[in-house]
Amino acid sequence: MTGNVRQATAEDVPAMVALSERERSEREKMDLEFFRKAEHSGEAQTAYFNWLLSQSHVIALVHQAPHGVNGFAIATLITAARLCPRWSHCTYR
Repeated sequence: MTGNVRQATAEDVPAMVALSERERSEREKMDLEFFRKAEHSGEAQTAYFNWLLSQSHVIALVHQAPHGVNGFAIATLITAARLCPRWSHCTYR
């Protein structure tokens, strides 16, 4: 696979949404009941991806191939759960 991985930008959102829409269409063919594609899924995901890219705790990467973006990954950094030093005495399990 040729290309490079780089940080996603707002300009990448249309390609990211197109990849998602293609995947939704493929999954819908496998199981219509579970993977039914919403009518305005592309518009909703565009808004969501733009919001995600504006968040400081989100890491979004794309794979830039010679013909354009052909993959992406999004991670959200969250606060770790509290750890109980003595599991049997924890009240918040």
